Amino acid sequence: KAAEVAVGAGFYKGRFVDDSYYLNQEELDLAQFCSRIRQLRNYLITEFVTSHPAFDRFSAETANSIRYIVGRVDGKMEFLFTGIRFGTKASGSVDNYGAGGIWCRMDANGCFERGEMMDPKDGKNIIIQRHPDTGAELKGVVPHWDRVLQAVDDFCNYFPQLIYLGFDFV
Repeated sequence: KAAEVAVGAGFYKGRFVDDSYYLNQEELDLAQFCSRIRQLRNYLITEFVTSHPAFDRFSAETANSIRYIVGRVDGKMEFLFTGIRFGTKASGSVDNYGAGGIWCRMDANGCFERGEMMDPKDGKNIIIQRHPDTGAELKGVVPHWDRVLQAVDDFCNYFPQLIYLGFDFV
């Protein structure tokens, strides 16, 4: 059911805070929480990964993931495009553009200067300079960018048979 996986649909964030259980933003008692978890089929349950603190000014509640795309040209892996996604109140626990999150295109140096999101009124793409919830200017450089590039390079060298790759980093 590919449509259920798109734009963060099917993602659940479980938390235990101040003696309360939460699944996404819904507060549950222990029995309700366990019942919901038991109903999940074909899910992978892992510890939630948090983003670098530098991105908390945009969205402290979502992963704020980097999407990095490369393709092999004449046997050599080349950078195609990259961007970072930030969550919003509208996107809930995910940072996906299609779910109401923000997409910031980045250059090959890990720099971004503006964002894009879907206008909730008409569904059209709009350019934004500031995060709609926090007011933070959508501008910055990804911390540890050299480590991101090294991980991409290492993976591509290990799997030379692959010609088009997309990576997500948190």
